[in-house]
Amino acid sequence: MHRNSFGSLLAAGVLGFVSLAAVTISVAQAPPPQPAQMPPGVPPTLVLDLMTAEGASALGAQWRISDVKVKEVPNIEGTITQNKMTYDIDPHAGGADFDDAKWPVIEPKDLGARRSGGHVAFMWYRTPLTIPAKIGDLDPPAPSRSSG
Repeated sequence: MHRNSFGSLLAAGVLGFVSLAAVTISVAQAPPPQPAQMPPGVPPTLVLDLMTAEGASALGAQWRISDVKVKEVPNIEGTITQNKMTYDIDPHAGGADFDDAKWPVIEPKDLGARRSGGHVAFMWYRTPLTIPAKIGDLDPPAPSRSSG
C-alpha cells in the first residue's frame, strides 16, 4: 500500500509538471496582442513626385548623388570584441550642414537608375527643398527651407 501511494504521488507530480510545462509552452507561443485600431488616414492635400521634373521643380529640388565608400577602421576604444577592426562609411553626409556642392547633379528621372555593380552598394541622394508660398491651389502655412 505504501508503494501504491508513492506511485500515485509520483504520477501526480509528473502529471502536474507536464501540465505546467504545457501551460508555459502555450503561453510562450501565444500570438502577440494586436495593435489598437488606427483611425482612417486623412488623404493628402497635394502629392508631388520628386522623381519627375515637374515635381522636383515645384520644390526647387536639385538632386545630387555620391557613392559611399565602406572602409575598415579600428574598433572604438573600450569595446569588447573578437575583431580588431570594424567598418565605417565615407562621407558622413546625413547632416543638413554637409557640403555636397562638388557632387554631380542628376535629373529627377534618373533617380531610379541602377548605379552599382550589384554586390554591396550604398549611395547618398541629397536635395534641398524649398516650400513656396503657393503650390497649385495649396497655400502652405509658412515658407521654410531644409536640406537633406
